[in-house]
Amino acid sequence: MDEEIQQQLKEMFFVHTFPAEKVDLMITETGLVGKEGAWKMVEWRNGILKGKELKVGGASMIKPFSLLFAAHYYLASVKN
Repeated sequence: MDEEIQQQLKEMFFVHTFPAEKVDLMITETGLVGKEGAWKMVEWRNGILKGKELKVGGASMIKPFSLLFAAHYYLASVKN
């Protein structure tokens, strides 16, 4: 991904790119197709937030996913 696109994603959608070595949890997009990957992500997020119920982790995932979808739509429509 070139620098211009990375900068636009950072400024408009708060999507940051960084080397994989610095990632706490990595799940590929195919890993989210089944329930296992999604549960793993919700449990990880819930642990960070110290939520008493998994609903806390699940609810906190809404905004990051909405930004990801908005960024994808932007790239598909403008930079296709």
